Amino acid sequence: MDKNKEVVVKYEVTSDGPTAGNITYTTGDASGNISQANDQALPWSMDTTVTGYVKVVSLSAQAGEGGTTISCKITEGDTVISEQTSTGPYAIASCSGEAGR
Repeated sequence: MDKNKEVVVKYEVTSDGPTAGNITYTTGDASGNISQANDQALPWSMDTTVTGYVKVVSLSAQAGEGGTTISCKITEGDTVISEQTSTGPYAIASCSGEAGR
């Protein structure tokens, strides 16, 4: 793999509730930069560019108050890297994988 190749991935979070309690996701290169967003309105999405030999991406989200189902999804173009759904009060969904394969 080319460590200088840039790959754009899209993170998405949806729920039956109005907000996510928190959303945690990796950004940038393989050094493991992590960002967190709290009390985000849903649906939520963002694009990020990743580089490095190993382009590991991860996303986790917790359902906010009033939500009983939460889903996360990571895509690269039309390719789904990871997609998960979790149910229950304050459920947590976690997605991870490798981009640029």
